[in-house]
Amino acid sequence: MRRRSLSCNGLIDRGVVKRTVMTSMYGVTYIGARKQIQEKIEEKLEAAGVDIDERANEVHAASGYLDSVTMGELFQGAR
Repeated sequence: MRRRSLSCNGLIDRGVVKRTVMTSMYGVTYIGARKQIQEKIEEKLEAAGVDIDERANEVHAASGYLDSVTMGELFQGAR
């Protein structure tokens, strides 16, 4: 059986990173930001009927990427 790849098409929206963006000014860490993003992605995947345990590594990697984009260069000036 071929494993279906994790599709982010339509999954990543404003709601996924909003909490991280809003808490960045209060000193959220990269680990905290990644966790916030991961929770939102998992919520969306569960709503779509995806088994989160099967996709844990992919969700973690996607959360780390989005964290680096959100907390990286975008907010260096604000800090």
